[in-house]
Amino acid sequence: MDDHIDLIIPRGGHALIERVVRASRVPVLKHYHGICHVYVHCAADFDMAAQIILNGKCQKPGVCNAVETLLVDRGIAKYLYPKLAELLRVHGVEIRGDVEVLSNWPGAKSATEKDWRTEYLDLILSVKTVAGLEEAPASFFICRNPSAYSSSVSNLAGFLFSFAISCVGNRCIIRSIWPSEAPVLSRE
Repeated sequence: MDDHIDLIIPRGGHALIERVVRASRVPVLKHYHGICHVYVHCAADFDMAAQIILNGKCQKPGVCNAVETLLVDRGIAKYLYPKLAELLRVHGVEIRGDVEVLSNWPGAKSATEKDWRTEYLDLILSVKTVAGLEEAPASFFICRNPSAYSSSVSNLAGFLFSFAISCVGNRCIIRSIWPSEAPVLSRE
């Protein structure tokens, strides 16, 4: 078959890609790790953010474009975390987070440095509280721990979204602006 196939692009985790590379007699395009981030801005719509996170983590957690790290603006963290905790608990998602996550997310475990750069391919989500995109920590965090795969920025104004794009440098950044059909969450 190698005279009929010019290139193989395997879809899957690190182990599958390595196996294909070892066995292949034709070129293989490797993407290895797909550590996808979602950043939730303080002005984000809670329902939209919940839909993005639930879909990105729970629909197919074992694929390379599943959400692995959630970054949440400190301004909404204490309101969003308990609501997300209830939604993700139903799906059996294990949460690993920073100090703020631990104090506002029932059942969360403490994250290690390794968690911020791990492709779990499982129902595990690392969650970090950030000072906001305006001050750039969320973007710089993604830049220091990139897979250069994909990121989602929930509900940002055009200027802030442009700033995020200039820093992140991922292959794909998704700006979420459509109405949501997720469970209704309120800030109260």
